[in-house]
Amino acid sequence: MAKLFLSQHDRRVLELCVKYKICKEVDAAKLPLHHGAIVLPCADGDQMIRLFMRILDILTKGGNPRPHWPALNGGGAILLGGGQDLPKKYRRWGDVLFENVVDSVRAKDIETVLNLGHAPCFMAYKILNWPIERVIDCLFRGKTRIRKSIHGSNGHVTGHLHVDWGQHDELYYMDRNLWISMRSQIIAQAQQKN
Repeated sequence: MAKLFLSQHDRRVLELCVKYKICKEVDAAKLPLHHGAIVLPCADGDQMIRLFMRILDILTKGGNPRPHWPALNGGGAILLGGGQDLPKKYRRWGDVLFENVVDSVRAKDIETVLNLGHAPCFMAYKILNWPIERVIDCLFRGKTRIRKSIHGSNGHVTGHLHVDWGQHDELYYMDRNLWISMRSQIIAQAQQKN
């Protein structure tokens, strides 16, 4: 299969997310990584090596390169917990991934979960026909589901997006509050430019 590229709409949405600081550089110093991290990427083999190197760099800077790396197609965006956003088959995948995270937080004594999405994503583009805003929404819904499940622990859950811009790739921290407050404005601006 040929390499996927960002759609014009998704590229514009992501450019605006960077412009408005919804997508921010990942600062390892702000993440509690002393026990490592549970990392939830999409299993996309076209992106995995570059993403793995970026995560390893963050964990090393954070003091403990100890990633626990459960991966399924769709990554953190399939952790929705029901609803009609996903076909039934993928909701089951999300439930399996979710249970793995909850068990791992307890069993591995890892307090930090890096919930990851990426763009372009084969699962989102070719199977689910999702634009990037839907991937981001689902990423944050998955983040909320994990946070609620590990509430009794000292858990820290963050949302991240790995973007292949074509000439280079970046891993971003996603600011949920800014996304919620600016989502409609960003999509409207993106549609004006398309």
